[in-house]
Amino acid sequence: MKLKLSLLLAILLLTSLATAATLQGSVYNSNLELETDVLVEIGTQKFLTKDGNYQFELTLGTHEIVATKGLVSTTEEVQITNTGTNVFDLFLLDDFTLSITFSVA
Repeated sequence: MKLKLSLLLAILLLTSLATAATLQGSVYNSNLELETDVLVEIGTQKFLTKDGNYQFELTLGTHEIVATKGLVSTTEEVQITNTGTNVFDLFLLDDFTLSITFSVA
């Protein structure tokens, strides 16, 4: 009985390792420089970048990644289709929306 239980646990562990992947990348600002102290979130996982780089262990599938620094935030969808290391860089860009007001005399 113990052998069967051990075998089952080993199979479950190997199966979970086979469907795991690493997502890593860098966070850049509008000057294309590494941005430090950015909060990067995927699901319930959170990581505060100190040097502009992040890394998560994820399952295969589609994930939403959010990077925030102060009032600037970006949200991207990333699809992990293979195990191993996947690279996905993020760009924190200010809102470039212009607000122009005209007055008619």
